[in-house]
Amino acid sequence: MGPEDAPRDIDTIDFTPWPRPVPLHVLNGVKKLLLVAAILVGVQQLLPSTSIGSSLSSTFTLLVVMSWLGPLARILAARPWARKAPEE
Repeated sequence: MGPEDAPRDIDTIDFTPWPRPVPLHVLNGVKKLLLVAAILVGVQQLLPSTSIGSSLSSTFTLLVVMSWLGPLARILAARPWARKAPEE
């Protein structure tokens, strides 16, 4: 008696899908929080500088780090490691 021989009239149980979708207002709140954190980091990088060279160095470092956030977010959203090869 295999799994294909099981009776078909048994009620199925609906499981909660996982991961549960995150509500839009929560996502918007997280985005605002991350924006505030990025602004605070930027201000902290620029204000304590004592010379023009230090200020330019801090600004350049901040721009380099922030330039990678967009591509990193796209890579993480696409999740290429989770894709399965098409079956033939």
